[in-house]
Amino acid sequence: SGLYRVIRHPAYTGSILSLLGIALALRNIVSVCIAFICSIVCYQIRIEIEEAALQAWFKEEYSAYKRKTYRLFPYIY
Repeated sequence: SGLYRVIRHPAYTGSILSLLGIALALRNIVSVCIAFICSIVCYQIRIEIEEAALQAWFKEEYSAYKRKTYRLFPYIY
């Protein structure tokens, strides 16, 4: 329910958006790019580990959930 109906990792999505907001406040495109790339790479590693554990525990139920939700950003990823 809630955000989890649409995206599987809303806390990570919020964190990425917060980091991008801080980088935008610095008014430096390099900081925006660094914040975005670093956060996507780091969270991607963490998400893969978490989703492997959830897949092992919940099996087909988690597979069905993955098919109907986005990983981080609705309609994008």
